[in-house]
This record gives sequence, structure tokens and C-alpha cells, in this order.
Amino acid sequence: MPELRPTPRQLPDVLLSEGVTWATTDEIARRLEVPPERVKESLKRSRAAGRIVSITNGAWLMVQPEYYLRWGAPPPTHYVDAWMRHLGHPYYVGLLAAAAHHGLAHHAAQVFHVVTPARLKDRKIGRARVAFVHAVDTATRPTDVIVTPTGRLVAASLEVTLLDLVVHPHRCGGLDNVTTIVANAVQEHRIDAQGIFDAAVTYRPSAIQRLGYLAELAARSLGIDVALGPMAHHVQGRRVVPLAPRAPVGGATDPRWRVQANVDVEVET
Repeated sequence: MPELRPTPRQLPDVLLSEGVTWATTDEIARRLEVPPERVKESLKRSRAAGRIVSITNGAWLMVQPEYYLRWGAPPPTHYVDAWMRHLGHPYYVGLLAAAAHHGLAHHAAQVFHVVTPARLKDRKIGRARVAFVHAVDTATRPTDVIVTPTGRLVAASLEVTLLDLVVHPHRCGGLDNVTTIVANAVQEHRIDAQGIFDAAVTYRPSAIQRLGYLAELAARSLGIDVALGPMAHHVQGRRVVPLAPRAPVGGATDPRWRVQANVDVEVET
């Protein structure tokens, strides 16, 4: 039987009934039997009703009924993979969203961070804030693949998550919050020093220095032994770096990690 042509108002429900949550302008043009340049105007009412959202040029996001009234759009986990594949950029979900994936963050992330070599503008989609972190080596870093209700999602490995947290504490609620997440990993015996060393090949040595310092600080506070030998060996003889790059210089220097404690951090678990 020939495919029935839905009306523009019917289109979101028709696509969702087929399990389609993401469609390109060309795909929608074919379904509506209109030229691609008329798609935006054709979808005017569906867009006004919050049933379909344009989050990037040339593609559209269908909004399920359970999301459009309260949230304005599905959560980023439902569409980030399709979005990045549409743009042709490697990516991974990072920072606090990745920490939550690994069970190390006790609070939901206020911002959904996507790490990519592309320089993209942050977006607010519905009530969600999607922020992009530029990293030229994104594609070579270890990642996990997560199954989602709409497909899949690429997330930073545990080791990459911890490294990124110490590189971008200002994006993660501050150094105290980062320290808490590192302490959670220490407490759960999930610090793999060799894995961190291997994953850090695309990072500056200062990332290992700061992460090692915080992990050892957390271990002392918790009364737990943590083996950090491969990381410590890598930073021997390195220049001294401040624990918090944006804070004034000062404080004692840890001789093992070559980190200057220019701020006080609290270990909370």
C-alpha cells in the first residue's frame, strides 16, 4: 500500500508511532510532499504547540506528549547522539553528566556537557541546558556506549570523566564538588591508576597531577589505601602547578604530585 501523507499537525504523532524521534528536513519534506524550503512554514503550528523542535539546521526533534507540556523537549540523552551524527562530529557526554552515568554524582547535573572537537554554541532546549566543551582529541579518548530509549549515547569512560573534572572544575560546581566525586570513586575502590595514566595521553601532565593529589587527599581523609603508582611516576620532576588555576598563587606544595595547594578543599561523601 502507498504511504499515506500525514498533515503537518499529524506528523509528530505519526513519526513517534513509528519510533522516529529525529528527522531531517529532507525526510520531513518527503513525508509531507512539500519542497524542503517549505518545511519550516508547514510545521509552524506543530512548532507553536511544542510538538516538534528545531535544535540544529536541517533536522527536527519530535517531542513526546510526556515531555512537551512540562519540559518542552525530551532530555538530552534522547537526542544528542542523533544531533552529533547529523553534524558529523565525534563527541562524548562528559563532566557531571558522565559522573552521574558512572554513579559518582549524587545530584542531577544542571547542565548537560558534550565534549567535541567542534566549536558549537551552548543551547537551551526546552528546560535543558546543553553546553559544549571543546577538545581536539575527543575521538581518541576512551568512552562507553549507553543504550537509551531512543538509541544510544557515547559517554566518557570513568577515567576520562575524572580527568575532565579536574581540568574543568569551574564547569562542575567548583573544586569542592569535583573533590567529592573523586572521593566517591576512591571510596568505591574505582580508581584505576594505570587506566587513568593510559587515558591521559591526550591531556597535559597537570591533569594527572591534580587528580592524583585529590585522590590521595580523599584516601587519607577516608582512611583508605589507594594505589596511584603509575600516575605518580608520570609526574616526577614536573613543574609545580596550582591546584586551582584561577585562584591566587600560594600555599604549600605537595612534593609527590608537584601541586601547590592554593585553595582548601573539603572531602565529602
